Amino acid sequence: MGEQGTQGSDPRRPHARRWTALGLCLAVLALAIVAGVLQHRANERRQAFRFGQIADAATSALRGQLAAFEHGLRGARGAIIAAGPQLDLERFRAYSASRDYAQEFPGIRGYGYIQRVPAQEEAQFVRQAREDGVTDFTVRGLAPNAGERFVIRYLEPTAGNEEAIGLDIASDPARRDAALTAARSGQATLSRPITLVQEAGRTRHGFLLLLPVYAAGRPLDTADARWAATQGWAFAPLSIDAVLQRIEQAESAYALALSDAGENARRGPFYASGDFTSVQSAPLRAERRLRIHGRDWIVHFAARPAFVNGLGLPSPWLVAAATAGLGLLSVTVWYLVATARERRRAAALEHAQWAGLVSGSTEAIIACDAAGRITLWNDAAGQTLG
Repeated sequence: MGEQGTQGSDPRRPHARRWTALGLCLAVLALAIVAGVLQHRANERRQAFRFGQIADAATSALRGQLAAFEHGLRGARGAIIAAGPQLDLERFRAYSASRDYAQEFPGIRGYGYIQRVPAQEEAQFVRQAREDGVTDFTVRGLAPNAGERFVIRYLEPTAGNEEAIGLDIASDPARRDAALTAARSGQATLSRPITLVQEAGRTRHGFLLLLPVYAAGRPLDTADARWAATQGWAFAPLSIDAVLQRIEQAESAYALALSDAGENARRGPFYASGDFTSVQSAPLRAERRLRIHGRDWIVHFAARPAFVNGLGLPSPWLVAAATAGLGLLSVTVWYLVATARERRRAAALEHAQWAGLVSGSTEAIIACDAAGRITLWNDAAGQTLG
C-alpha cells in the first residue's frame, strides 16, 4: 500500500532512491580501494624508513668493529718499536699474552710482525728465526717471487696460525699491494679479500690489516721516504665470518652480502649470509657504502620475512575491508530509513485523501481492516448509526 501510494504520489522517488543507493555503494567501494592503496603506500614508507635505520645501524656497527682493530694494531706496533733491536719471539709473546684478543677484537685471529727481507739475505733471516725459537722456520710463498720478501716473522697466538708463520706475503699481489700502500701512506691498510692460509676452505673470506713500522729517525715526509724507512709491518689477519658473527646474531631482520668496490664486479660478493640468495629479490632492500682502512665496501641488505611481520603494520586488505563494510552498512541503514519514512509519508497522505473524500459525502461510509476493525467513517455514518 505504502509503495503504491508512493508511486501514486511520485513514481520516480523509489527509482531515484535505488540509483542513489547504488551510487553510494560504488563510492564506498572506490573509497575502500583508495584506503587500501593509501595504507599499502604508508606501510611501504614505514618499512623503508625502518629498514633504512637498521641498515645504517648495522653499517655503523661494522665500521666501528673494523676501526677498533687499528687500536690493537697500534698497540702491537708500539711493542715492536719499544723492543727495537732486542725484539724476539719471547718478548712478542709476552706482549700478546697481555691482551685478550677474543674479547677486545672479535674477528681478529691474532697480531703479528712482517719483516722486509732482501732476497739475498733470506738464508741469514731463516737462520736467525730458527735461533729465535722456531726450529723448523722456513720461508714459503704462494707463487714464485724473485724480488724482496715480506715474511711473517711472528703471529700470536700461534695456535691456529701455524700455516701463516714464514709466509712471504709479497708472493701474492693482493697482500703485496696492501703492504706497499700501507708503507707509502703511513696508514692502517686493509687488503683486498683473500683466502687466509689458516682458513683455506673459506675462499676470499679473509683480509690482512697492516700498519708500517718505520726505522727510528728516518724522514717520513714523502711516500718514497716512508717506503725507504719501512722495516716491516705490524699486521692482523681477520676473518669476515668472525667479524660479522655478533652483528648477524644480534639482528635477524636482514640477510647481507659484502662486496669490494675495488674488485672486478664479476667476482661478486666476498661474503653473503646463508639465505641471502633466497631473499635478495625481496622488495625491501638497501645498499650502503663503507669506507674503511683504504678500502671501499658495498654492503647489500635484503629484508627477511620476519622483519615485515615484526613491524605489526595494519593490513591494507583489512583496512579496505573495514572501510567497505562500514560504508555499505551506512548506505543500507540510510536506504531502509529513507524507504520507511517514504512509506509512512505515503500512508499518511493516502489516509488524508480518503478522509477528505468521505467526510464530504452524504452517504454513510465505513472502512474496516481485514480483522473487521473500523478504521474510518464519515459524519453521515455517525448520524445514521449514532
